[in-house]
Amino acid sequence: MISDFSPRLGQITLNLLMQDSPVSVKYLADSVGVSKRTVQRELEYIESSLKKYNLSFQSKAGTGVWIEGDKSDKEKLTALLMADDTLDVSNKDERIKKLILELLKESEPQKLFYYANMLGVSEATVSNDLDEVAKWFDKFKLSLVRKQGFGIYLEGKEKAYRKALTAFIDEYTSSYKLTQNDKNTMRESNLIKLIENKSSKNIYSLLDTDIMKRVISCLINLNNEQIANLTDSSYAGLVIHITIAINRIMHNEIIEPDSRLDEDIEHDRDYSLAVIIASSLEKEFDIEIPEIEVTYICLHIRASKMQNTSNSKSSKRNNTLVSLVYEMIEAYDPDISYILEQDDAFIDGLIAHMQPTLVRLTNGLAIRNPLLDQIKSDYPDIFKKCKKVTAMLEEKLNLKVPESETGFLAVHFGAAVVRLEQNNLSKRTVYVGVVCASGIGISRFIKTKLEKVFGNRISIETYGKGDLDSNTIRKTDFFVSNINMEVPDGADIIFINPLITDSDIKNIDANIRKYEITADKSEDRLDFYNQLDLIHNLTEQMKMILDNFNIITISKDIDFEKYLDVLKDKLIDSDDNSEIILSDIIAREKIATQVFPEMGFALFHTKTSGTKHIRMSACISDSETFENEYFKGISCIITMLLPDDEHLNMNRKLLGFLSEMLIEDPTFLEVLNSGDVSVGKDYLSKILKKYLKSIIN
Repeated sequence: MISDFSPRLGQITLNLLMQDSPVSVKYLADSVGVSKRTVQRELEYIESSLKKYNLSFQSKAGTGVWIEGDKSDKEKLTALLMADDTLDVSNKDERIKKLILELLKESEPQKLFYYANMLGVSEATVSNDLDEVAKWFDKFKLSLVRKQGFGIYLEGKEKAYRKALTAFIDEYTSSYKLTQNDKNTMRESNLIKLIENKSSKNIYSLLDTDIMKRVISCLINLNNEQIANLTDSSYAGLVIHITIAINRIMHNEIIEPDSRLDEDIEHDRDYSLAVIIASSLEKEFDIEIPEIEVTYICLHIRASKMQNTSNSKSSKRNNTLVSLVYEMIEAYDPDISYILEQDDAFIDGLIAHMQPTLVRLTNGLAIRNPLLDQIKSDYPDIFKKCKKVTAMLEEKLNLKVPESETGFLAVHFGAAVVRLEQNNLSKRTVYVGVVCASGIGISRFIKTKLEKVFGNRISIETYGKGDLDSNTIRKTDFFVSNINMEVPDGADIIFINPLITDSDIKNIDANIRKYEITADKSEDRLDFYNQLDLIHNLTEQMKMILDNFNIITISKDIDFEKYLDVLKDKLIDSDDNSEIILSDIIAREKIATQVFPEMGFALFHTKTSGTKHIRMSACISDSETFENEYFKGISCIITMLLPDDEHLNMNRKLLGFLSEMLIEDPTFLEVLNSGDVSVGKDYLSKILKKYLKSIIN
């Protein structure tokens, strides 16, 4: 690693340099495979390391971290870091990767000391790492043999060895890397550049660069349209497969015959191409390629995907494959299967995908999906339904379908569902409930954020966790909640972070899209008499809020306990039960603090049986802000009391609206901070009038 960066800091820095916008420390931790604390510790040294490269490290709460500087300076450091392939021996995953690589390269047994010396760690550490390495090789039916006094080596069939070799290359690189350079350069050149690139040389040292160049030359000279039409990833896979095969044949390591292979394969047009390729290779390398090797070249071609499916064999609809695809769609979701079957682009794409996939499944060829984890994370519902599809395939075909294939199916079905949603003109409003402890505080902040993001796609109500009765669940499509709670029967709940992360927004959006195209839930509509009753009760509660409204000035040094004393002495009526009220406020604050420094205020609110009077009041500092650390420099402490009586739901919505206005209307907080009770009451009247109009309308 270049002297200014430790191996781990180099990884973190390289990750940051790859980003176009700020990222979170958690993102870096997940990318590098360490804890947040480890990343934070490494970042303490990044500023001094970046200085000599004319770059600086930046961080901002709520935004993330990033590297600031000229593009040319960033590119220079990126190149230096990528060119350095020093192993981070403190990273177990890196050590395991290195051990797998070396074992695949070694033809002779090596002692434990050899690997310990190579890695710069103890023999005990290597021995422990080899336990994990053995598990990796087990997947390919290769045994990791450890003999005292003799050494460590792999044992198994040649076919298993080649599978492991190919899997290792697939696992630690991606096909994207093979084609991400200048689009005007040929993919063959990109492939050679990747192999010769120092940042990849450790992995690709498994391949003989000279052999690969000669293999590529043979394929180019054939000038074959079918080869030219292979997708970039399939072409790279074919080149790597042949390179490995030639190298092994030259070392007299021939793959074992397999009686399970298709006996009619010689009549396949792909076999004819495989014979042509093998003949060219025999002349180039002056070797004899066994029949079994030609068969595997054929299988690799047959299992490849074409760039232009409309002109390829993959697009030809045969009745058996079409029938299978329709069964897959039915297994995915019977409710929308008929609509999906009308999507020709989806049907053709799925047929084109399944034809080579069935070849791979039937012949035990690996199916790699580097985006599997991302697909599972971003589209959990679609992935879950696709597991039903793979279960059907396993039963029908008597074949094991790997999870990687489920991921590919999720991409196809997901795209079809998105098209279906975009084409659906009868989308409806989705009814969303936001649940917090009380239904007044945090839920209102969440409600405001979701309304800004999703607009008129949703209609939102806020609830306390005790409000989810059968009637509420029946009229609400789904709920979002920031608190841990049991999920009532029939309720669809998404649990989110109070600050609402990008991941939360994605999950909520997915649910909205799901419900937009489903039948509307029954709605409760008030008749005119009930509306009059509601308005009468609401105006009574509004009058009570105005009658009880007050603003008082208190010491800037006050802490939470002394605030409770002020509340008891000056803001709670004598006929109220102050002990119950204070106990309820304390209990609510323990769930999650209601001090919001970024908003400039605290909102202590609670449902309580200690009062019969709905109430809102404010305390302001005798200086500009409160200085006790509990209040984090805010300027105003607002208290809202919600009586636990027959008007509970109505009053919760009313106080919730006032909470919302504190966020959306900056003047409201300014008026409270003025300390003028008369002005405050006038402004509060305007807000209440606005709410009443919305109810009437």
